[in-house]
Amino acid sequence: MVTGERRHGRIDKRSYYYIDDIKDLNLNNDWDGITSIGAVVSELQYIHGGASNETRYFITSVDDCGTFKNAVRNHWGIEKNLHWTLDVIFGEDKCRSRKGFLAEMHAFLRKCAYNILTHWRQSNKEKSSKCSLRMMMNNGHADINVLEMVFKQYLC
Repeated sequence: MVTGERRHGRIDKRSYYYIDDIKDLNLNNDWDGITSIGAVVSELQYIHGGASNETRYFITSVDDCGTFKNAVRNHWGIEKNLHWTLDVIFGEDKCRSRKGFLAEMHAFLRKCAYNILTHWRQSNKEKSSKCSLRMMMNNGHADINVLEMVFKQYLC
């Protein structure tokens, strides 16, 4: 299966390869649930010159090439969304701690805050249906009762 896109100053062509006949691989029951192996070959051509190729391999339990393609594409969407949120909402790129324990602790705390707020928003849809993460953070800063409610629900 081959897909292609033209955006962000580049042409991106992806070829998906999928094999579900893996009974001859002798996996010795070490990989329960594995039903297939897949690969994605990405060919990038930049509009202003230059090109790059990348091949990624996957061990999967999906049933067909279409599902495999969607799983690969959706994974990167999740990654991109998390990094965008950490940068834009939590100001990760503005953080000056770059080395050692402090940098790791800041990254850990940002991810904990992200997980707590997104989980709270999903479990309290009637209270937070129109609240962005930034609004929720500001409400927590401005109103100690909001902050206390979130902490009691997830940390106690």
